[in-house]
Amino acid sequence: MFCYQTSRISVNTSQPDFTFDPLKCDAVKSYMTHYQNLLTLTFFADNGTIPEKVQAKQELEICRRKMAYWRRQPHFCQDAANRQIQSLKRQGA
Repeated sequence: MFCYQTSRISVNTSQPDFTFDPLKCDAVKSYMTHYQNLLTLTFFADNGTIPEKVQAKQELEICRRKMAYWRRQPHFCQDAANRQIQSLKRQGA
């Protein structure tokens, strides 16, 4: 496991042990966390050993889904995310 757990766990329909309000989270910061994971996973998918490539490709699906989730949040700002992505590129990430 590089970034995400890929095993399929059945969804418990009872009340969760925690509450999660995405409106209280910084959508751009959360998106950028997954964007950085995307860069790492892409590297392993392209350059890793065969088991690493398989694992990375499974996790890339999860990563893209999470990035899409944060992009859909009403307080997500694509311009702010683009500025941070450009900053990462300038740093050579």
